[in-house]
Amino acid sequence: MMLGIKEKLALQRTVKDGIDSLKEGIKDIRQRLATQRQVKEALDKLKGKSASGGSPSLFEQLVAGKFIKEAPARFLAILKKALDEVNGNVRMIQDPVIAYLAEHHSEEGVFESAEGASFASPLDAKRQANGAVRSLPKGLEYGAPQNIIIDIDTDFESPETFRGIIRAIEQAREVDTVILKINSHGGRTDSAQAVYAALMECKAKTIARVITAYSSGSIVAMSCDEVQTTPHCTMMIHNASAFSWGKIGDMKAQSTFMEKHFRKWFNELYSGFLTAEEIADVLKGQDIWLREEDIKERLPKWKPIRARRGAEAQANNLG
Repeated sequence: MMLGIKEKLALQRTVKDGIDSLKEGIKDIRQRLATQRQVKEALDKLKGKSASGGSPSLFEQLVAGKFIKEAPARFLAILKKALDEVNGNVRMIQDPVIAYLAEHHSEEGVFESAEGASFASPLDAKRQANGAVRSLPKGLEYGAPQNIIIDIDTDFESPETFRGIIRAIEQAREVDTVILKINSHGGRTDSAQAVYAALMECKAKTIARVITAYSSGSIVAMSCDEVQTTPHCTMMIHNASAFSWGKIGDMKAQSTFMEKHFRKWFNELYSGFLTAEEIADVLKGQDIWLREEDIKERLPKWKPIRARRGAEAQANNLG
C-alpha cells in the first residue's frame, strides 16, 4: 500500500528523532531498545515492508537476543551484517553487544574475526573493520615497500582499543613506511604508552601526519621518526591527569612516583620540540597550544627519539 505524504513525513520524523535520541545517549536500556524498535519499524514502513509480516530482519533477531549463545567469531559476523541493516549506527546495536559480553564474560572480551584479527569488543571490531589500518605487509620479509596508513581518529580509551593498530605497527617490515594520521583529542596515557612502545620497536620508518594532536595524541606524534603538518592542524601539550586512593601515605607516594615518571618521559618526548622552560611549565600544569605555523617553526630544531637514542648509543660505543 502506498504511503500518503503526511504518513511518510511522520515516519521520516520518527526515524530522525529516534536516531538523534540514540546519538545523544539514552541511559535506560528498555527505553533504548524501544527507540531502536520504533526506528526500525518506521524504516521498514518507508521501504514498503510490514513490521509484523514476513521473517524478522537480522537486526531484529539480534535485539531479541537470538544470537547470544553464538561463538565469538560467528557473533562478530552477524553483528557486521546487522550494522549494515541500520546504516552503521553503532548505538543501535549497543545493548545486544553489552548483553553478549555479559553472557561471555569468561572469554575476557577478546573476539576473533574470520580473518584472525582480535578486537576488544564487537563495537571496536566495527571501527577497526572500517579501515583504521589501510594495508598490511603480505608476509614476506622483503618485497615491494608499502605505505601502511593508520587512522588514529578516536579518543585514547582503554589500551585494548588500539590492539589492531599496535599489531599493524609491529608487523611493518623494514622496507615499509608507517603513516599515522592523528586526529584525536587525547585521553589515557597508558593507551598512548602502548602505541609509543610499539613505535619504539617498529622496524619501519614511522611518520606522524598531524591533524589534531591533543594530549595523548601529541605523545604519539612525538614518538614517530618524522612529523608532518596538514593545513590548519593543531597540537596541545599538557601535563598528565591522575587520581590517588588509599591512606595519606599511599597517596603521597603515588603522587611522587607519577611526578617522577612523567617528568622523565615528557623530557624524552618533547625535548627539542619544546624548550626546557616550556617542558617545566607543562609539568607545573600549563597547557601549550600550537597552530600549524608554530609546529612548522619547531620541527627543524627537533630530533626524533629513536635518532637521539641511536646517536647516544654510538657516542657511548666510541667512548
